[in-house]
Amino acid sequence: MKEVHINDVKIEFDPIKHQYWLDERSLISGTRIGSLYEDKVWMKYWVSDMCQKLVRTYLDGSGVPEEKIEELIKKINDCHKDTTAMDFGNACHAWMEKFGNYKRKKRRKPAKPKSEAMKNAVQPMVEWIEEHNPEIIACEEIVYYLDPDTDLDFSGTLDIRFMLDGLHCIGDYKAAKKIDLTHYVLQMVVYALAIEQCTGIPVDRLYIFKLPKEGLKFQVKTIEMTDQLRKGGRLANYLKHMEKDVEKALKNSSTKKGT
Repeated sequence: MKEVHINDVKIEFDPIKHQYWLDERSLISGTRIGSLYEDKVWMKYWVSDMCQKLVRTYLDGSGVPEEKIEELIKKINDCHKDTTAMDFGNACHAWMEKFGNYKRKKRRKPAKPKSEAMKNAVQPMVEWIEEHNPEIIACEEIVYYLDPDTDLDFSGTLDIRFMLDGLHCIGDYKAAKKIDLTHYVLQMVVYALAIEQCTGIPVDRLYIFKLPKEGLKFQVKTIEMTDQLRKGGRLANYLKHMEKDVEKALKNSSTKKGT
């Protein structure tokens, strides 16, 4: 469990469960707020594709032995839980944190990744940093935000914060094949709210760094932080809390009905 103090607020972070806590209260994360309007249609096709691959594997040849039927059903039911892509993304983030801290003179230069895929993913980001020479302020920075009007809060971990061309910037690394920009920009906006509240320094620009994967190109998406986005971020925080309250109310209602 990682513990940080932000403006006299103690935040505890469980990196395994990716869960944030404040006084034993589970906090909504900035990632979850960002997913408020995430388009999940792609997931249906991905799960379908995974199921077809598994079915073909087991049904090729002489078919499925009876003793394998339950195993097949479990594999199909659990195919959406495959964490391979998540593990790859986490590894890229961990290496970039080491490299960022090396540029901040906080750590020795990390060894190059042994995995060719991971090396190809992080190298363009390294080249971008070397070319633009941002003044890196923090890497993997835990942030916290408490809305002054509603007392609704959230926490999260920001990949990188830096100064570039006199602008205060925050950035996020994405290693997924496809990125939903609306989803990720909203996530970055709420992180910006937290950084501004914690530091008192306005955020000028948001960066989304699309790390290349499986032959895809490296991309850098930027968006200027505006008061309109700040309002949207606060509203998203409110709506995500409302969504959580509705889900809790429906669950309690179902439980009472069942009894």
